[in-house]
Amino acid sequence: MPAAPPSCLTRRQLMDRVWRAPLGQIAAELGMTANGLAKLCDRLAIPRPARTYWHRPYADRAALRPELPPAPPDAGETIQLRIPRQSRRTRTRLNPDERREQLLDAASVIATAEGVQDISLNRVARAVGISEAQAHNCFGRRIDLLVALARRELAAIEQTRRDVISRGDDPVTSVVLSTIFYLEESERRGSLLQALLRVPEIKQILRAEREELRRQARAPVLASMQARYGMSAAEAEGANAILSAIVRRGGSLLADGRIDHDIATRLCLSIVLAGMRSNAGGAAATPPSAAPGQRSPPPSAGR
Repeated sequence: MPAAPPSCLTRRQLMDRVWRAPLGQIAAELGMTANGLAKLCDRLAIPRPARTYWHRPYADRAALRPELPPAPPDAGETIQLRIPRQSRRTRTRLNPDERREQLLDAASVIATAEGVQDISLNRVARAVGISEAQAHNCFGRRIDLLVALARRELAAIEQTRRDVISRGDDPVTSVVLSTIFYLEESERRGSLLQALLRVPEIKQILRAEREELRRQARAPVLASMQARYGMSAAEAEGANAILSAIVRRGGSLLADGRIDHDIATRLCLSIVLAGMRSNAGGAAATPPSAAPGQRSPPPSAGR
């Protein structure tokens, strides 16, 4: 019985395979088409041999193999190739919600390995072993599938964020935990979510929902800043917007592979904690006679 195709490989392992035998043979071993494997290699910056390579003497081939270049900004070193296929009997027992999740899992694998542009209802249906008509029963259009996938990623991040923040015993701890969590999630999920949100139609559909999520996340933070530091609503909104933008930018750079995780964490935490110290210092400088919610003008005012 032939061995089952692997479910994941590293870029190095995939390059070793495509330089071991012709692309069609390796694609068959991986349960892919030759064209799909070629596109995957190109997207992940994995060099592949020209067809004439296999006509050369074996002894001459090693000198023609290049080094593996760094991964592109939107790709990681690990490639997930497929999801486990289920038997027909198991598939018939799936309820609509389970079927939707199965299709979303398949779409996530395809998007991660080959890019969002290669997702179609026909493709995800084939990945889980059902007909395209059955997939249309779950998602009317391709864009509905993509939006649902983006919603699932956003919901997972938000739920984990709330769980992390709830573990903080004080505001500083909560902010530190929240920042670390956001950067970790950006590295783990960011490339998929960013790829989805780069699709203009998805971005437009989710605009109001994402703004509401941000509003809900901001509300307790802004209330805490006003109570602890005597800030006005506008000051709290501005300070939070600036610090949040810095952390989001760090997460974006991390998701794109343009910055190391340790560097991103160190820089974002140092800036956020410095901002909190500045806020606390401003509160300490507020004279007792100041009305609640008001701050003294900065020392440079009027100069």
